[in-house]
Amino acid sequence: MTAFFALSYFAVAGMDGRQFANLHTRTDALYFTVATMATVGYGDVYAAGQVARALVTVQMGFDLVIIAALVGAYRQSFTRRSGHADGWSS
Repeated sequence: MTAFFALSYFAVAGMDGRQFANLHTRTDALYFTVATMATVGYGDVYAAGQVARALVTVQMGFDLVIIAALVGAYRQSFTRRSGHADGWSS
């Protein structure tokens, strides 16, 4: 999905150069995608237009869902291995 978002950002920037500040190359788009996913947000590349902000919001929501799913799967795996249905030992 990282590549999907990076290509989407690059395409939006190509259609309207005002949507993103300092996003000019595919590398910039990949950098921005990873910075958004890592919640770093250096501020050197950022969404300036409404379309770009909407797309970034979709990525943020997607990232949160993926992180929650991974944490849930890890917790479920841990619960199964420990043999406790509620995940807490007595």
